Amino acid sequence: MREVKKCGIRHLVFEGLSGCRRLRHGVSLRRQEFGEFDFSRGKSEQAGDGSDQCSSNLNRFCQALELDEKSVVQARQVHGAKIAVIEEAGQEPGLADGLCTKIAGVPLMMVGADCPLVVVFDPIVQVLGMAHAGWRGTVEQIVRRLVETMADKLQGRPEQMLAGIGPGICRKCFMVGEDVITEVMNNLAEAEQLIQPIDNPAVQEVQSVRGGQRRWNFDLARANQKQLMAVGLAKENIELSGCCTFEQIVEFPSYRRDGKSAGRWALIAGLAKKTKING
Repeated sequence: MREVKKCGIRHLVFEGLSGCRRLRHGVSLRRQEFGEFDFSRGKSEQAGDGSDQCSSNLNRFCQALELDEKSVVQARQVHGAKIAVIEEAGQEPGLADGLCTKIAGVPLMMVGADCPLVVVFDPIVQVLGMAHAGWRGTVEQIVRRLVETMADKLQGRPEQMLAGIGPGICRKCFMVGEDVITEVMNNLAEAEQLIQPIDNPAVQEVQSVRGGQRRWNFDLARANQKQLMAVGLAKENIELSGCCTFEQIVEFPSYRRDGKSAGRWALIAGLAKKTKING
């Protein structure tokens, strides 16, 4: 990913997607010249009453991306694997952790605070999708379901799709217990490549005193990359952000680091409407 600044808004874009003519997309960064850039008060899983600050941030971000903020579609994220197909402007997707559409001028939006947000785009058929891929969604193979829905419902072709796996907590920072590892082993192919037991004596001692489970590291980004490849995307067409939300304190909120007070960053992507040529 690379950082760009437009209309005073610093954000990240995927190199592999930035050359797609009609696609507009971006991942928000936490610190801006005017202060905190937070998206934790929208219609997401953390939905509140929709603060004026969140509305202002959405307007600013959409302006920078050249998208219509009034047409943004956002689901209520619940760490599941449901995919909603957006077929018209103003559609309410309800509870879902994946969205896809062929409709130009209807931007899709999701928020995160450690879970990777994944965007998938077929530049030939002009089909766009995104997913919220936390550990629960990952073991339920949400990105595989997203690509299959884009193919079955919207005529997308996986072999020509491009994808970006956005910022998220990295493998070495994402410690999970045996309950999560059991789900990983039962549901993901080549799971042994995605997990690593933590042999740090200090970590083991703390867990023993607390009566906790053995701890493991789990690689969310690679797990989703492997799912995308298994469903037909070429490895060279899948871009990983390389950003760790837990480590990059200045740029990203992190639920694991900040707890319930953590804000949210946003991924917004949409297809620009075709412009009419006079004459």
